[in-house]
This record gives sequence, structure tokens and C-alpha cells, in this order.
Amino acid sequence: MGFRAIVPQRIIPCVRALVSYLVAATLFLAAQPLQAQLHVRIETSGQPVAGARIELWTPTARIAERLSDAQGLATFPAVDIANATSVIARRIGFRPERAELPAGATTLRIALVPLAAPLPTVTVREADLVCPQQDDAAARRRWEDARSTYTPSFFGRHSVRETSTGTVTAEELGDVSKMRLNRGSRSYTTAGMAGARGNLSAHGYVRRLPERHTDTDFGIWSYPALAREYAEHFAEATFGERHTLRIVAMDSASQSSTLSFCARDRRQSGLDGVLRIGADGSLTSARWRFWNPARGAELAGGEVVFTPRDARGTPAPLLAAQGLFWRRLPGGLFYQRWEQYSLWRLTPE
Repeated sequence: MGFRAIVPQRIIPCVRALVSYLVAATLFLAAQPLQAQLHVRIETSGQPVAGARIELWTPTARIAERLSDAQGLATFPAVDIANATSVIARRIGFRPERAELPAGATTLRIALVPLAAPLPTVTVREADLVCPQQDDAAARRRWEDARSTYTPSFFGRHSVRETSTGTVTAEELGDVSKMRLNRGSRSYTTAGMAGARGNLSAHGYVRRLPERHTDTDFGIWSYPALAREYAEHFAEATFGERHTLRIVAMDSASQSSTLSFCARDRRQSGLDGVLRIGADGSLTSARWRFWNPARGAELAGGEVVFTPRDARGTPAPLLAAQGLFWRRLPGGLFYQRWEQYSLWRLTPE
């Protein structure tokens, strides 16, 4: 005779209720969105790039940062990607890249373009190949469209940032992996912003200093802080008036473009370099040398990666996410000031 389990009748309703509850709970959990991670892969020519610095950004703040591993990968948890709108990737020897972060994205691939030579050499070659140049109407429209997405601000700026200064070779320029980063904050007042604009208007992009001064950044020439608080200049009318523009590269797939700019009046100081515009029409980065026609001029330049535009389209000032100022010293080495920002706040004072 076979065995048959006998279940008391009063238990059956309880079992059925429990099964119904578990089924409902399973269906509810399955319907909830998973808190996905973001996996970022950094590569060049299909090969992974290890040790690249990867940052998640909002228009005014750096949310998180990672270094890519041997496979070129970095992973960010859901809590970090919730408010991020853009990713910035940088590695010494490569052109920095900024990419939009689509809502709900779980993977992102960023291709870095290697620099064929040290940064000063690349910058000078780029400038010498195209400058001086004729102004191009298509490039002018492209820049005007890009700068119209920003709103100028005459307020001061308060920043939280990490800074490194020192003397390096041309090959080491922009590499801060072996240098000490000093974390701190700095305020650039409304009067300071007005002074920066006033100095540029009165003295141009290069101003000779007295033989004795206390600013360790400069020798006998002073330069505006275009890689720092005054990065907004690349979206100002003054920049457009004093420089010619030309399209040198256009990616039809992503709609991103690269413009060359040159000092319009070669008898006056200015900038020679390249300005990149992203697929969303915002300014991505700039690289330049200071054009100085004076006898005894030194070689100096800079590079800046801009913070992303507000995903909602709200106009905001153009700000720096990372910035580098450099100048060649008499002995052939280079002085550099590297700054990376984690927070910007406009201040009315």
C-alpha cells in the first residue's frame, strides 16, 4: 500500500495564501528596475588603455573618479551614476576626451587618440600648420552655435580643486602621476573676473612683467588664467573677434568637430590652437599656445577640458573641469601648473 500525506483541511488555505504572496512578491521585484552599474572601457585602436583617469561629472561638480585597470575597464556603482551627465577620460600621451552619458546607460566605450609627440610639440605643430589662416563662415557659425548654449556670468567663482606645480621634461608635461596633488579651494572674486577681462582688453594675451615680481607661475611674461577661472573666455565675443576660425575635422557619425583658431592680427598677442565641439553642440576642450610677436617671447600654452552642459538645456557659464598651463624655461625644461576641479560655485562678491 502506497503512502499518502494527509494535510489537515485548516492548513490548506494558509498554504495557498503563502504561495500567492510569494508569487506576487516575485512578480513585483521582477518589475523593479535593477540598480545597474556603469562599466567604462578606455581603448585606443581597439586595445585597452590602463591607468586612464575616468571621471563622472554634472555641469558643476565631479561625482566620482576611477583609474582604468589592465583591461581598460572601470566600474561605477549606481549611486555614482544617478546624477552624472558626462564622462571625462584622460591619460598622459593621449588627447583628453569627454563623452555624454545617456540616461540608463550601463556600458560606455571611449576611444583615446594618442598624441604623436609631446604636448608642446603637438601644439606648436598644429599652430604652425594652419596659422595664420582665413576665417571660415561654416566654422564661425559652428562656434557661434556652441557659445550660444552658455550664458556669460560676471560673478566670481569658488572652486574646490587639486593642484600640482613643478618642472618637467616635454615628455612628462601633463603627467601628474608622480607629483603631489594639493587639495584646497580658491575664490576668484567678481572684481577678479572684471580684472581678468580688463587686463586682456588692455594688454592682450601676453603682458610683460617687471623684472621682480612674486608670482611663481611666470617669468617676465604674464598670461590670463584660461585653463582655470577664466576658461569662459572661449565662449566670449572677444575671443571670436580676435581670432580666425576654420574647421579642420568633422566626424559625421557623432557630429563632433574640431576648429583651429589663430590670432587674427599677427602684430598683436593672441592664441593659436584647436577647439573641440561635442556631439551635443557644446564646447568640449581647447589646446593652445600663446602667440607673442615681441622679441624675446617665450613658448607657453595651455589645455582645458570643459565641464558638461546641463542635460536639461539650462544655460550656464563655461567652466573648467581640468586645466594645464605650461611654459618653457630657459634651460629647456617646462614649468607646469595642473589643476583638476571637483566643484564650482558662482559667488556674487
